[in-house]
Amino acid sequence: MASRAFYETLGMSVNHDYGDRFLDFAIADGVCRLGLLPRKALAKDAGVDEHGDGFSALVLTHIAASRDDVDALLTAADSAGGRVTAAAARTDRGDYAGHCTDPDGYHWRITTPG
Repeated sequence: MASRAFYETLGMSVNHDYGDRFLDFAIADGVCRLGLLPRKALAKDAGVDEHGDGFSALVLTHIAASRDDVDALLTAADSAGGRVTAAAARTDRGDYAGHCTDPDGYHWRITTPG
């Protein structure tokens, strides 16, 4: 899986390795959540074309401790083979967030409150 090194670089560790079927990662409590948005709104939030190839309409969210952590995680994601799709900035919801993809194309929102 191309994204294994990516997630290890971002601080996650493999909990179980099932060969070529899938990997289980250990993730710190309270840093990930699932949010459901309409595809058009989600694409706008992620900074990608809603009709573009490879957009699965799924965005995973990581809640960072600070703005500096958001910036550092986006830099690490870019260095680890991911792609920043929207630079970090204050959003209309009042948080500070940026977006990236992992090497397999899954979208991430890295955010911190206020």
